[in-house]
Amino acid sequence: MFLLFFSGCLGFGDGKDLDGQNLNLEDSEKESGSETLDYNMTVVQILDGDTFDLGNGNRVRMLGINTPETGRPYSEEATEALTAMILGKEIALVNDSKNEDTDSYGRLLGHVYVGQTLVNYELIRTGMAFWYPYSSGTDMDELYEEAQESAASDSVGLWTPSPYNMTIDYIEYDPDGDEADGEYLIITNHENSNVSMEGWYLQDEAAQTAYQFNFTIETDASIKVYSGSGTDNQTTLFWGWYQGIWNNSGDMAIVQDENGLMVDYYRYGYD
Repeated sequence: MFLLFFSGCLGFGDGKDLDGQNLNLEDSEKESGSETLDYNMTVVQILDGDTFDLGNGNRVRMLGINTPETGRPYSEEATEALTAMILGKEIALVNDSKNEDTDSYGRLLGHVYVGQTLVNYELIRTGMAFWYPYSSGTDMDELYEEAQESAASDSVGLWTPSPYNMTIDYIEYDPDGDEADGEYLIITNHENSNVSMEGWYLQDEAAQTAYQFNFTIETDASIKVYSGSGTDNQTTLFWGWYQGIWNNSGDMAIVQDENGLMVDYYRYGYD
């Protein structure tokens, strides 16, 4: 059974169309030039919050979103959310005119619908995923950005605020020389006391790697976190990554506390 097109408005959680637009799957394909792939099969296994297997043996990586890696804050919640939405159900997979149909691992890439619900959008809107636009962009970026703005405004899921008053003040994402050695960001503690950052995470938008803090920052102090390797001290920490982390074209830095709550984020390059 293949559900190639849906009629009517796309469902975005509250059952309303977005900004009064009569959006449907067929219309979005005409505008973007994308096509519905004939992989509309039952979801048989959920691997994590943005990856799942179909009954025909294909594995799908959802486009335009990124959920926390296994073991990181909200990874279980994201996986449970996706499970509740699509496990055991038929999905429609729509490819993207700005991206390949498969990635380097052989996984199908696309925007996922169940009935009239755009699943990628819902995961972002409910704070279970971050919008991840890629350097190439996607056909759904405008929708996904609006979903993320809604999640941040509502302080849901990954956007639930931490009680700590700390900020990411600056990212040097395009240094002279070696990127790993030259890249850094600055975090400032605005609390009236020292703060233990043990168990806190720092990650970028792609979240392929994350820095876990084991450090106490002094009151009114700032620290630099370099992408490369070095010896930590009271004002400088080293991620220990082998290459640059912060994309020159645009990225987002995220700091979460030991409970996975959002301490601060710093976004650049996406106007």
